[in-house]
Amino acid sequence: MARRITPSQFRSKMRQAQSKIRQAESKYKQAVNKLNQEIRTYNSKVRTHNARVRANRDRLRREIQKLQRNSSKTPICDVQDFSLNSPALIHDS
Repeated sequence: MARRITPSQFRSKMRQAQSKIRQAESKYKQAVNKLNQEIRTYNSKVRTHNARVRANRDRLRREIQKLQRNSSKTPICDVQDFSLNSPALIHDS
């Protein structure tokens, strides 16, 4: 047979149970908030890295385009044919 309790004891047990529930909810919310902060920090680092990669790609693309424009204007000579005694380097004064 169930043990009989007074209304005061019942209210006390209910308050204890509610307190435990609130503590568990609070602990859960703290864990979620901590995880969300870690995720935000990670995402921020990823965005910073991706921006740096994008900037480097753009810089390299501009350099390549610049070199391609310059190479079409400048004649290309073989390095093997180039020497210090080349007529292009000897200036008669």
